[in-house]
Amino acid sequence: MQRTFKKISLITLLALSFLAACNANTRTGDWKMFAINEEPAIDIQFKVPPDWYVEYSPRADKGGQWGVALMPPKCSSDQETPYSNNCISLTIALKDQTEFDRAGFLSLISESIPIKDTEDEQTTLINQEDFKVNGIDLQRHDHKMLVEDEEVQLSFIFFETENAYYYFIAEVPYDERQSDLAKNFDLMIETLEEIDG
Repeated sequence: MQRTFKKISLITLLALSFLAACNANTRTGDWKMFAINEEPAIDIQFKVPPDWYVEYSPRADKGGQWGVALMPPKCSSDQETPYSNNCISLTIALKDQTEFDRAGFLSLISESIPIKDTEDEQTTLINQEDFKVNGIDLQRHDHKMLVEDEEVQLSFIFFETENAYYYFIAEVPYDERQSDLAKNFDLMIETLEEIDG
């Protein structure tokens, strides 16, 4: 009896995992795949919602680094002009081509971050988690901060591959952290995968 129960529980868990994966794929089925093909060392790709605008280029001020701006139509419910704000960015630092202080960066985002030189204003770390997507180990750090009397959630998602360090930064109004934009950002992260360079 106990062995049968264990088998049923295992089958149920496997079915739920399969259904969750299918559901994520269904929700991103019409999304377009994004990759930077001009630089073979950039070894990831991910899906982007069809109504998001994406711009990317190598950083002129830092060789071996690339910047990607991801612009949804609106970053908040009160944004009046579509595509007037990019609240999500991705920074890529190629390991053989640039300096990147991995330990220093992770230390910075793992605690409250000073916003001004005086350090009298700072973010508050509200969530920290490690998770895995398609074999990639990711770290997420969510911060709460005040910007012009409005509370904002600032999320950092860091990961690395053999070729590069990557980190997303997303900024959404704190009371909209469960909005469609926030959900689409999380779904986008779930589509991350490594590609052969």
